[in-house]
Amino acid sequence: MFDGSFHSYNSRLFVTLAADVTPQEVKHAPTGAQCQADRRLWIAEVSNSASDLDYHTLTARELVMGDCISVDPDNNPLYMSLGYQLIALQDIRLRHFVERHGLYDQFIKEDKEGKR
Repeated sequence: MFDGSFHSYNSRLFVTLAADVTPQEVKHAPTGAQCQADRRLWIAEVSNSASDLDYHTLTARELVMGDCISVDPDNNPLYMSLGYQLIALQDIRLRHFVERHGLYDQFIKEDKEGKR
């Protein structure tokens, strides 16, 4: 159950996002060099044009950064930092969607009712 801690939030979000990946997709572990190159490119894109990246791209990149943590442990803080930035961008978009469609009050009501 979600207890409000950062680790619990991250674990819950990872499971939610991972469920969005197509099961037929064959996934190969990245190399340390690929992780480092992806991080450099993606951090620049997030800094300059995050709004150009669609939600699925943000999700895929966050999952790759998660893989990079185990492949290249010396750079874990860098991968975690970018991963959390990507999660924050996703969260902002979801919040904007809820607000734009007038679903905030319904969300709060159902959350209070325990519908999670």
